[in-house]
Amino acid sequence: MISASFFIFIALFDEKPIEEPWVFDVTVPTNNLEQVHLNKAVTLDSGEKITIEKVIVTPISTIIYYDAAQAKEAFYFKIVSAGGTEWPPHRSYVSNDIGNRSYSRHAPIHLEKETYFLVPYMDHNEEIGERVQIE
Repeated sequence: MISASFFIFIALFDEKPIEEPWVFDVTVPTNNLEQVHLNKAVTLDSGEKITIEKVIVTPISTIIYYDAAQAKEAFYFKIVSAGGTEWPPHRSYVSNDIGNRSYSRHAPIHLEKETYFLVPYMDHNEEIGERVQIE
């Protein structure tokens, strides 16, 4: 379980602000979290190498973590099911700085129901490297 406390300070319009913070204790179960460690080196069509480190799947999102330190151009990952359905990223952070981890956040997938692939691509949905199966 992951626990966190959130402090909220609220001042409505020009009325008197609340003196004490509102405190909420939130506990999130982690038993639905799946981590797939890939540590897979991938050569892009440009010859640049990236390493897909891991994929984390939860009921609310799928996150791909990868090292793009050797990539010179920005690219993205989409998730493609064996049936052809595509999940583009909702949010991505790509860094080619050594030591920085890049990530791509997607809608949730269901590993037990279907086979999925990670596909590097650039603008206009142009695939720029091999598909990597999430297994």
